[in-house]
Amino acid sequence: MTISYLQFFEPKVLTTSDQTIYTVPTNPTTNLLRGGRVRFANSSASAVQITAYAVPSGSTAASPGNVFAPNISVPSNAFIDVDVPLLGPGDSIQALAGVNAAITMSAINGAIFS
Repeated sequence: MTISYLQFFEPKVLTTSDQTIYTVPTNPTTNLLRGGRVRFANSSASAVQITAYAVPSGSTAASPGNVFAPNISVPSNAFIDVDVPLLGPGDSIQALAGVNAAITMSAINGAIFS
């Protein structure tokens, strides 16, 4: 059996609208994202609020219970690391920031198991 290591998403600059950052592959249907951790880095001179969602397949970010990082303030020129809950096939990570183009979201840990 071969083990392949891949970054689960490239760094993304957040906007003030929800955007899908990563979706767990649906093939095979046993895929799970485990041990996920993301970094929110603020390049602006002011603190910026972020919100991140773990969205089950077929659901929306606005659904109750999907928020895993609610209104977190990222200090100016600093970063915050946040754990991602276990995600299954077709589940996604979505996020937005209070200020356009001030926050970069990066994957720093996590693996797909099936």
